[in-house]
Amino acid sequence: MRTFLLLSIILAVLVSACNPYTSMGQIPYENVDEGFNRCIRPWEMQENYQGEFVIDSQEEYEALLEYKATSSKCDDFELPPIDFSQKTLLGKYTSGTGCEIGFSGLVYKDDNENKVYYVIDVAEEGNCQALGISMNWALIPKVHEGYEVVFEVK
Repeated sequence: MRTFLLLSIILAVLVSACNPYTSMGQIPYENVDEGFNRCIRPWEMQENYQGEFVIDSQEEYEALLEYKATSSKCDDFELPPIDFSQKTLLGKYTSGTGCEIGFSGLVYKDDNENKVYYVIDVAEEGNCQALGISMNWALIPKVHEGYEVVFEVK
């Protein structure tokens, strides 16, 4: 039992030492992928798309409708209301290959460096050649002026 406890502590220290975000505050966010991924599809508009979005105004938000899919499933799609005086919408295109592909993200704020990090983990499993793509959307508390948003995909 003591050995297990000691190994657990050592593992926790190693994991936290490898995670550069442990000293930052994690920001709660609302995942808005569902409707957006179905109907807002910017990767279909450009070849080799690697897009990132930091949306802070209603005008920027409404510009996303330029990327609205022409599918009949999206005829009635409307952007959900967002109060941009309180919120910022982040979006990052990611892709992966495998039999099973999953996308998950976390948002961190570094007040010392004036940066917000949107970190997306892509989990790829199996030797299949299937390509999975996702626009990962996160609605976060308003990013203060003077802060840089950094997107990282792992």
